[in-house]
Amino acid sequence: MLAGDIYTFAIGRCISGLASGIAVNVLNNYMREISPIQWRMFYSTMIQVALSVGTFMVTTLFYPIRDLPNEWEFKYLFGVPILFGLLQLAFMGAIIESPSWLIQTHQVERSREAMNQLYSSGDVESHRMALVESIQRQNNEVQTKSSKLGLLLSRKYSKQFSIAIVLATMQQLSGMNALVGYGPNMFKAVGVRELRLSNTFANFSRLDNMYIAARYGDRFKRRTLLLFGSIGMMFMGIGFTLCQVYHNDVSKWFQIL
Repeated sequence: MLAGDIYTFAIGRCISGLASGIAVNVLNNYMREISPIQWRMFYSTMIQVALSVGTFMVTTLFYPIRDLPNEWEFKYLFGVPILFGLLQLAFMGAIIESPSWLIQTHQVERSREAMNQLYSSGDVESHRMALVESIQRQNNEVQTKSSKLGLLLSRKYSKQFSIAIVLATMQQLSGMNALVGYGPNMFKAVGVRELRLSNTFANFSRLDNMYIAARYGDRFKRRTLLLFGSIGMMFMGIGFTLCQVYHNDVSKWFQIL
């Protein structure tokens, strides 16, 4: 926010990117560990909904930027994470420790207390015992291998590990990153001259999709969702590629859809 040259700004953005990347991944794992099984996808997807709301708000704030003094055009946007960081530190004491982590570190009594705080009703003790058995089984599997990476590459998990890599790569190459990169040219091709609108449309679409996933995701099996989602991305990718090869008025609009 207070950078006086591009080099200081680049260093600051690098540190900010590392911090946000670590925070998002820690939050994803934390929500996965504390969420009830039947609501796990809903709570995990709500993180993506919050990220979508944040990006949508940022792109919306691009419109009044031109009315601000030149030296403060973008600085206030980079200063907002400071506020969120302070709020996170202020409320850190209210966060309940993950029962899974407590059991993993042999703090059984604290895990029971944490579960009683997280789950106000239901048979907490049976859920805790099932979690203890699951973690013990995982620890036993890790001890049979020389390293955690060796366990991932074992015959039992190598297929799932490969699928996870493919899915993550597909998401990075053809997901939101590709949409932000291609978006301005796509909307420009159909006559939208205000390129900031492309980011607004893209982030609104992301917010809408995340809401649908959070609302209906727990009604279907994970494998079914991954299968149909991957097939849909494959066909959309083929369609988008064909639109780039065969340029006409129809393909310009079709690639946006």
